[in-house]
Amino acid sequence: AHTASEHAEALAALFEDLDLAERLASRADELWVIGSTLEVYPAASIVPVAAQAGVPITIMNMGRTQCDRLASRLIRDDIAVALPKLVDETISHGVSKCAWAGSLPPSAP
Repeated sequence: AHTASEHAEALAALFEDLDLAERLASRADELWVIGSTLEVYPAASIVPVAAQAGVPITIMNMGRTQCDRLASRLIRDDIAVALPKLVDETISHGVSKCAWAGSLPPSAP
């Protein structure tokens, strides 16, 4: 059994990790969300933080997420095919110039 002190330390470490993740996301060149429904918090809170900082967001998921409206690019293709293509395009063209034929505008179904 764990003591209350051990639980408190683990919780404090979690919040430190989340704070670091939010700081890094707000300074990223681009944020990719891959294969997540963005239903689980606190991890889902990183997307709005990045969006507020003006970071371009790509969401790659077969279904809709609660953060689709924040995405600059939505990809609904099979991850096994789409992710390697996205990585290759990013490497060869750079994040700001990367185009994606299979992406949907944020308002698309």
